[in-house]
Amino acid sequence: AFVSYLISSEWTLKSPFFVNLIISNPIFNGSLGILFGIFLGVGAISYFLGSKPKDFHSIWTRRFGKSKFKRHLGAFIGGFILMFGVRLGGGCLTGHAFSGLGQLSLVSIVFILFMALSSLSFAFLIYTYPFGGKK
Repeated sequence: AFVSYLISSEWTLKSPFFVNLIISNPIFNGSLGILFGIFLGVGAISYFLGSKPKDFHSIWTRRFGKSKFKRHLGAFIGGFILMFGVRLGGGCLTGHAFSGLGQLSLVSIVFILFMALSSLSFAFLIYTYPFGGKK
């Protein structure tokens, strides 16, 4: 709704759907605060601790090279898939991982199980022989 408002405020304000969405969901809410807090926190940690370049793992380098873009793109795609699955299930990552698991919720247990299995599967695919590991 906010992006639509920036593009065409007149059209957005005529749409009952967007008007209701704008009224019921303020632009500056807790989610936006968390987003800014993450960036500020990471920036502060990097500034005070000093960031030094990290070496790439040798298997990663053999498989993908030393491209930071590929590394960042892979992290973004993985995070997007994870969050898409969580939202598809009608929850949030921390809600499923912490609250739901503490309550022994079946949905949360299944989510954590599949998250762990998919993480291990992709690590195996990236770091083993056919793709990157030694023979």
